[in-house]
Amino acid sequence: MIPRAWTFIGCACLAACGTDVQLGVGPDAQISIDAPTGVFATGMYSLAFLDPIDVMCEGSLTGSEPSFMSITRASANLVDGTVSLVMPGENVLAISGTPIESAFGQPSVSLVPNSSALPPDFPQTIWDTSVTRDFGAGPSSTMQVARYFGVDSATASTPTAMQSAIAMFFQTADTNGDCFVTFAAVLGHQ
Repeated sequence: MIPRAWTFIGCACLAACGTDVQLGVGPDAQISIDAPTGVFATGMYSLAFLDPIDVMCEGSLTGSEPSFMSITRASANLVDGTVSLVMPGENVLAISGTPIESAFGQPSVSLVPNSSALPPDFPQTIWDTSVTRDFGAGPSSTMQVARYFGVDSATASTPTAMQSAIAMFFQTADTNGDCFVTFAAVLGHQ
């Protein structure tokens, strides 16, 4: 499911940049068969979630996107704030802080390069993670069963505005319908 989520995370628009920006796409993107390692500067960052959201539904939920547009940062427990980025290894980026705990119900998440990604839909510059658990009921009789978080390492050379995103996965009880709700985010070095 991680690659499916990155369809939406990878296409998240960053309004703060003033233009539509796709994660991992552009002249500075490092798209190669090997994901970059050890590329993030450790330290304290501000994490800001952005509007608007991107919604895509499929299966029995095809056409249900308007129902999911009511999800807000507040209703999803997405709070802006300070996070700590640490690289305990070349291929691990640990992020912790109040915004992570609020969004995932745990104090930290560890991101790794998504080496199974295939360009152009899934940029190989994405470091991501997933947390699977019951995040509660969603619109259209769904349950939110997972959240994904990722950072685009292609933007790590500009630590004042690293592109990132969070995707929420909603699914019907019979698993015949699902929707992804994605919020773009920006990590800025403090």
